[in-house]
Order: sequence, then structure tokens, then C-alpha cells
Amino acid sequence: MTKKPNCIIAARLGSKRIKEKNIKKFNGLPMIVYSIRAAKKSKLFSNIYVSTESEKIAKIARKNGAIVPQLRPKVLARDKTPIRDVVIDFVNKNDLNDTKYNFFIYPVSPLINPQDLIKAYNKIIKLKYDLLISIKEFEKSPERSFLLKNKNDLIIHNKKNHYKRSQELKKYFFDSGSFFIFNTKVYKENKFYPKKTTFYLYKALEAIDVDKPEDLEILKKLYTK
Repeated sequence: MTKKPNCIIAARLGSKRIKEKNIKKFNGLPMIVYSIRAAKKSKLFSNIYVSTESEKIAKIARKNGAIVPQLRPKVLARDKTPIRDVVIDFVNKNDLNDTKYNFFIYPVSPLINPQDLIKAYNKIIKLKYDLLISIKEFEKSPERSFLLKNKNDLIIHNKKNHYKRSQELKKYFFDSGSFFIFNTKVYKENKFYPKKTTFYLYKALEAIDVDKPEDLEILKKLYTK
């Protein structure tokens, strides 16, 4: 029987565009609480962990049932610190190497549904893949995109594609900013995207990656609906 996975939620205090985004109050609760609660409701995990450099975030996480075994080193809490570095450091320090699959859930995911976590886990187990990423489809194909050549000149990225019908254009997808599941051994030993990478597809209004204040306004509308 496959050992139950662990859930890792990484949340640092600093945020350039939205101050203290990961614990910003949303509908009465700090953002990170929604991720913790979804993980708990799924009943998938052996443990739910939070990786943070902030005692303020740690206190909120512990209060809501997550484990914060230690504070993250400041060097791994910078703006440009890769998620992979944070995950590998946490896995090594907390003896999670023997768990075949582990989850990473983003701290700002109020729309996350426990059933999505369960379905995604069942998929990666069934396929025996090494990485699953939650994704969304671009509403408009980037194949018809424009580029700014300088301050005033707009140029077509690919003229050929501008004459194609929408049905003829390739579909493109992007990380939804909700969660991913990884084979622990493969994740540590290889690049971020191993050959056996699969996906969990969200519909347009089922997930949103909150990066700018306007994203937060969209999220509020979606959550209300």
C-alpha cells in the first residue's frame, strides 16, 4: 500500500505587490488558512506542514492545525528563491524522503477544493507519473500575440498565425498557482519537469493565481459566486 503523502505549504511574509499576501484577510480569514483547511478536509495527508521564515505566519498555521517544525532560513525566503530549493530543503530537514509522493499547495488558494486534490492524487497514482501540475488554458491563444518593439511600435509576433482560424491554433496552458504533486526521489534527483509529467486541468473560473491587486478583486468575485 502506498504511504500517505504529506502536504507542504510554503508561505513567506514578504510580498511586493500585495503586502503580506499569504496571511492577508480574505472573507474574514488569513489566506493561508484556506489551503490548510482544504488539505485537512481531503483527508489525504499524513501531515500538513507549513514552511515559513515568519513566526507570525507560523503562529497562524499552528493555530489552524498545520505543523511548522522549524523556521525557514532567510536565504530561502527571498523574492527570487526557486520553489524547488524550498521544497528540497524542507523534505531533507523533516525526513520526508521515504514518502513516494508529496504535495505542494500554494498559500493563496481560497478556491481550492478538497475533491480536486483527491482526483489529482488518484490520477498520478494510476499513471505512475513523477509530477502532476494543476493548470489552466489560456483564454486566447498566444500564437496571435503582439510584441512591443520599442516605445511606440507594435509588431505581430507571428504573421502566419494571425490568418488562421481559432480552431487551427494550438492550445496553450499555464500553471494555475494552486498545487502540484511530486515523486520525492525523482524531484530531488532531476530537473523540475521530469519526462513523466502530467496535469490536473482547472476550468477558467475554478482557480486564480493572485499576483496583483486586480487579481485579488477577481478572486473576491469568484469566491462570492
